[in-house]
Amino acid sequence: MKNTDSNIANEITTAPQKEALLSEIRSVLNAAKHNIVREVNSQIVHAYWQIGKYIVEYEQGGAQRAEYDKNLINDLAQQLQSEFGTGFNATNLRYMRQFYQVFPIYHTVCDKLNWSHIRLIITCFIIYWRGAMY
Repeated sequence: MKNTDSNIANEITTAPQKEALLSEIRSVLNAAKHNIVREVNSQIVHAYWQIGKYIVEYEQGGAQRAEYDKNLINDLAQQLQSEFGTGFNATNLRYMRQFYQVFPIYHTVCDKLNWSHIRLIITCFIIYWRGAMY
């Protein structure tokens, strides 16, 4: 009988400790998930900047100004969408090109911004730039 009493007492004293341990484990896992999401976002943003850079460099072909191929973006979009999905439609490829044009030096872009933030900044920049031209 005494043996069962000590088991019950042991469970009572270790239950809060187990809960604290579980809480610490949860905290580590949640932090890891958050860091993974942030790193994936950073890699996606950098990839989009590189795609924009490649498009601009291809269009310019070493020249100071681009000779735009009206079908280039649409052709790329068609091929990339079949391989990588709808995130590579013509509109997004244009945003990627503009992303590079607005931020030609990648390190000026904050790694904490996601693609939606960057698109919004690009749109504001273009609206401002067009207004300054007129």
